[in-house]
Amino acid sequence: MIGVIVALAAAAIWVPTAQAAPTNAHEIHSVGRPAVVALTPGANPAPHASKTQGKPFLSANPAELAKARQRGPKSAPPPTTGAPTPPAGTSSTTAPATGLFNGLNQPGISVADEGYCCTPPDSTGAIGPNNYVEFVNTTIRVYDRNLNQVSQLDMATFVAAPAGHNVSDPQVQWDPRAGRWFYAAVAYTAHSNYLVFGWSKTSDPSNLSGSWCRFRALLGNQLPDYPKLGHDDNFVLFGANLYDDSTGNFVFSTAAIWALPKPAAGSTTCSAPGFTAFADATHPLLNADGTSAFTPVPANLSDASSLGYIVAGHSPLAPNPSDPTGPQTKVMLWHTALQGGTPRLFADGDLTVGSFDVPAAVLQPGGAPEIESLDARLTQAVAHADPDAGGAEAIWTQHTIDGPGGRSVLRWYEIIPAGVTVRQQGSLQSTTDFIWNGSISPSIAGNDAAIFYNRGGTS
Repeated sequence: MIGVIVALAAAAIWVPTAQAAPTNAHEIHSVGRPAVVALTPGANPAPHASKTQGKPFLSANPAELAKARQRGPKSAPPPTTGAPTPPAGTSSTTAPATGLFNGLNQPGISVADEGYCCTPPDSTGAIGPNNYVEFVNTTIRVYDRNLNQVSQLDMATFVAAPAGHNVSDPQVQWDPRAGRWFYAAVAYTAHSNYLVFGWSKTSDPSNLSGSWCRFRALLGNQLPDYPKLGHDDNFVLFGANLYDDSTGNFVFSTAAIWALPKPAAGSTTCSAPGFTAFADATHPLLNADGTSAFTPVPANLSDASSLGYIVAGHSPLAPNPSDPTGPQTKVMLWHTALQGGTPRLFADGDLTVGSFDVPAAVLQPGGAPEIESLDARLTQAVAHADPDAGGAEAIWTQHTIDGPGGRSVLRWYEIIPAGVTVRQQGSLQSTTDFIWNGSISPSIAGNDAAIFYNRGGTS
């Protein structure tokens, strides 16, 4: 099913204040510029030939993940002392209310549409002034805002993946400031891994062959797993976890952040852009306390900001042997800025939140195979100025964590990056069911948000 928040396209009625950078940030220097190649759509002569299996789920530490799943039923404790108390009404134990907005209800891209193999499909989507764009691992489809199909194209053809490469983990966003659509994905095969990305030439995404610019950055043996996409006024930002496939196994190397200058306003050319890396296998990305960062998520900014923001939850799974295992109480924050004509990255610090640990897998009726609920990583972030916070930019983000009775719950946060503070946090949970696979986005007003999630269990 496709979900659309039409209200997000409305115009703001107030102007956000200028954003200040945190005062205690320290710089993380660039480690180089991976070569970027501009691509032509359809470069893969047989786009379906290599689509025989999905990419496996890659955690920070598979052995520790197995142990974490055996830690037994856990209850998420109250927020750590010093963290804000979750506001009233942020937990739900009643049956969800359901309804259709403006009667909009259409099936998404199905296996029959794809003619392809794999679950999960890694579905993602974004809405703009006139269109909704849906990506899955094998297909991209454009709809109008009434969810009538406008166009469709095979994903490997769209991103111009090299022959023999699978495409996975797609991301797409509408940027109202740039008036464009941006995308990212992974094109991979053994020892030949690419981050593929690009943008629409105009606000109209419907010509999937001719009206998009597309590029790839070769990362060799390093698979950029679980890429996440964000943007500010200056840059398109990417975060990912790098896994070394040189031994035939996927061994975690480091989390990574990249910054890409936005195309000039009104430009319809597709010249290869500069692409700055802030971590690699020999220069690992760290949290403020020196532990290994995992799954950095750039914020999707919906208003004017000269700064970009990236967040990551501390992993309970020890990405490297020197890291601690078990429940965590911190979320890491970084920001980017344009200084001297180049992108610069700054580590702002760790924020204290309520304790969290790896959630249990989701049970299904009749003993059907359990559903993967991930490993407590953050999965997306949206930023918008909050008038109740003095007009400061606020990042809304969430993850699935352990909860009472061994069930998973959805924990959310509102973070004020200028003060490196958690303004509020809360959770959605059920006394009978598992809550997981969430997303959160503030309304255009900026002082409230909507949360989407899956709910399931043995019944």
